[in-house]
Amino acid sequence: MNNPRVLFSTVTADILRGKNRLNEKVFDTTSSYQSWTAMNRPLYQLRVTNPPFGLRFIKENIKGVDTLEYPGWEDYLAALKKGYDIVGISFFTWTFQDALKMAEIAREYGVKEVWGGNYGVMTPGAEKYFDKVFPGNCESYLKRELEGKELSALKHPVMIGKARWSLFGENIGYLYTRRGCNAKCTFCPTPWFTSEDESHDISGIEEVLDHYKKVAASPVIIYDETFLSGGKRTEAIIEELARRNLRWVCLTRADRIAGKVRGLKKKGLHSAIIGVESIHDENLSFVSKKEKIESIKDVIRELNENGCFPDGTYMLGFPNDTAASIREDIEILASWDFFLVQFTILTPFPGTPLWEQLKDKITDSDWSHFDSYHLVWDHPHFTPQGLRDTLYQALRRVNRPSNYLRKMLGYYVKSRIA
Repeated sequence: MNNPRVLFSTVTADILRGKNRLNEKVFDTTSSYQSWTAMNRPLYQLRVTNPPFGLRFIKENIKGVDTLEYPGWEDYLAALKKGYDIVGISFFTWTFQDALKMAEIAREYGVKEVWGGNYGVMTPGAEKYFDKVFPGNCESYLKRELEGKELSALKHPVMIGKARWSLFGENIGYLYTRRGCNAKCTFCPTPWFTSEDESHDISGIEEVLDHYKKVAASPVIIYDETFLSGGKRTEAIIEELARRNLRWVCLTRADRIAGKVRGLKKKGLHSAIIGVESIHDENLSFVSKKEKIESIKDVIRELNENGCFPDGTYMLGFPNDTAASIREDIEILASWDFFLVQFTILTPFPGTPLWEQLKDKITDSDWSHFDSYHLVWDHPHFTPQGLRDTLYQALRRVNRPSNYLRKMLGYYVKSRIA
C-alpha cells in the first residue's frame, strides 16, 4: 500500500471513563490516582490524567500518522469519514470487545486494514479479528512498514497530564528513560508484552525536560517499571532533573532505592511508587517477586523519614488469602503511613505465566472483568463479590483523605518556608 492514510486511536472515552464502577462510584481509568481514592467523596479524590503513552511515542517517531486520544464515539466516526486506509486500535484485555466494535465499524467505513496494538492483543484469539497485531512497542516495525526506513533513534515525546492534588491543579510531566522490564514477576504483563528489555537510549530527553521546566510540569513522573536500574545513564538523568529544579516521582523496586533516599531527595525525589503486592513472603514467592517484605517495609520507613511520599501497589486475592487475613494485612498497611496505596485483585492476564498457572481455574468469560478489579478465577476462600467488598474496605481504610491531605499540607507548608 503506497502512502496509506493511517489513523491510530485508543478506545473511546466513554469506555475508559466509568465502564466498571467501584461500589457504584465511577472512576476514570485515564486518571492514575482516581481509582485509588474512588471510595472517597469527589472533593477528596485525587486525579492525575495520563496521556496514551504508546500513541505519543508513535506520533513522535512515525511521520504522517494521525492519532485520536480518548475520542468520543462521534469523534471516531467523524475521523473515519475522512477515508483512512489503515486504522490501528490501541486497547487492553478489558476493552477487547469495545475494540472489536470499533474495528467492525472501521471496516463498514471502507477501511482496508484494521490493526490492533497495546496489551489487549495478548487476549486469546485477538489476532483473528485484526489484519495485523503488534505486541510490544512497535515504532521500529511501523517505521519500516510506513516509511520504508529503519528507526535510528527513539525520540521521546512531550507528555503532560493534569493533576488535582488538592483544590488546586498543576501540570505533571511524564518520562520514560527505558521501556520494558526484566524482573519477570509472573503477574505482570510487561516483560511478556515487550519481548526483551528495551534498555536502548531514548533520545530527546533533555529537550523534553526543558519543556517541562518551561510549563512548570512538576513533579515529573518517571514511568519506567524499575527506575534506578539504569546505572550511569539513570544518574545522568537525575542530574538533569536536579539542574532544572524539577521534582520527580518514580516507579521502582525497594531493592533499587534502599539506602539512597536521602541523597535522591536532595536531587528532587518527591515520591516513589513501590510494588509491595503482599506483606507475606510466601505470596511474593508465588508470583516470583524476588524481594522480602522486611526490606520493603524498611524502604517505606526510609521514604517517610526523609520527607518523601511513599506510594504502594498491593494485590488482594492470593490463594492463601482469607477475609480474616486480609483484614489483618490492611491494618498493618495502614500503620506504615503510605501516601496512597493502589489496591487491585490478583488477575491472571493473558500472556503471563500466571495466566498459564491459573487458566484452568478461570470462571469468568467476560473480558471486561480482566481489569484488576474483579475476581475472575475460582478462589478457595472468596466469591467475586466477596473479594470486591474486601477491596472497597481496603480502599476506605488505607486511603483516607485525612492521611494524604495531612502529608500534602505538610509538604506545601515546608515548601513555602523554604
